[in-house]
Amino acid sequence: KIYLYDTAKAAIIDSIPLNKDPNSVFLQPALVDANGLVDTSSVETMQDYVDLSSDLADKLLHQATHVILNAKIPTGGNYIKVLNYYALSFKFGIDAKGKYKGQL
Repeated sequence: KIYLYDTAKAAIIDSIPLNKDPNSVFLQPALVDANGLVDTSSVETMQDYVDLSSDLADKLLHQATHVILNAKIPTGGNYIKVLNYYALSFKFGIDAKGKYKGQL
C-alpha cells in the first residue's frame, strides 16, 4: 500500500492499494543463490498502473505532504540477507485524461 500522510494533521489521510487483491504480492522476491545473496541476473524492472478516484487524486496532489510506501517481505520461512548495496527504487508519476467543455 501507499499511504498519504499530512504533516499538519500528523496523520495518514488515505491509502492507495497497489493490488486489487489485498492478499496477492505486488512485487515478487528476487531469486537468491545458495549463500542467500540476490541473483542479480534475475532482477527485473516492474511497471503497473493504479486508477485513482478524483478524491484520492486530490488528496495526493493537494493535501499529502509525504507518500509512504509500506512493504511486507514474504520470506517463506527462510532468512533474508539485506546488504548495504541492495537498493529498491520506487518512482511514480501521474497520467491524466480530461475533457474540455466549451469552445476553443
